[in-house]
Amino acid sequence: RMVQKSGACHSRKPQKREKITHERCNGKRRKRDKRSRRFYYGKQRQRRRCKIFGRKCFEYMIKLEKASDTDAEEILSMQQSAFAPLLKKYKDYETNPAAESLERVRERLAYTYTDTFFIVVENTKVGCIRIAHNNEVCTLKQILILPQFQGNGYAQTAIALAESLYSQKVWRLDTIKQENKLRHLYEKLEYKQTGKEQKVSDIITLIFYQKIK
Repeated sequence: RMVQKSGACHSRKPQKREKITHERCNGKRRKRDKRSRRFYYGKQRQRRRCKIFGRKCFEYMIKLEKASDTDAEEILSMQQSAFAPLLKKYKDYETNPAAESLERVRERLAYTYTDTFFIVVENTKVGCIRIAHNNEVCTLKQILILPQFQGNGYAQTAIALAESLYSQKVWRLDTIKQENKLRHLYEKLEYKQTGKEQKVSDIITLIFYQKIK
């Protein structure tokens, strides 16, 4: 004797869910990532949603735009906004980008072997990144994300995009040893400690990283 379970009848066909597509997805078919059990669009898996631009879409457009000499004031304003917490914490007025002068920013933009890019997400400048390079090595001199856009993975994506623009295999950088969040970012991108450290002050020590692609 068969006993029918409570609820919907098993013979009833399941209703088809309405297909919902977002404009920025361009109607692409969603795929499921078996490991994270999340949907994503296209070939590359987006591990997190963008808090600012991607509330209804799993992917966002991010690109690098080359800065020019006329962008010095805007870059300085970004530096003052992004590095103000570190300046307040360490009082490093000689080395912190938030304490730089406009003339110093213009000098760096004029360097032949240094490139500065704006990090742009959907036509909005969320930060900038500066790369120094020669025939063999690229050095990540600076990367910043404005406070209101932090926590969305833009820095990690911007560094990966910058690495793809240059043919050099060796990448180097230095960061504050006491800032575990910054160290975690670079180590997540497979940068390894070289063992070299430089003491800047009683409370600041620079630690050096290197990556071979």
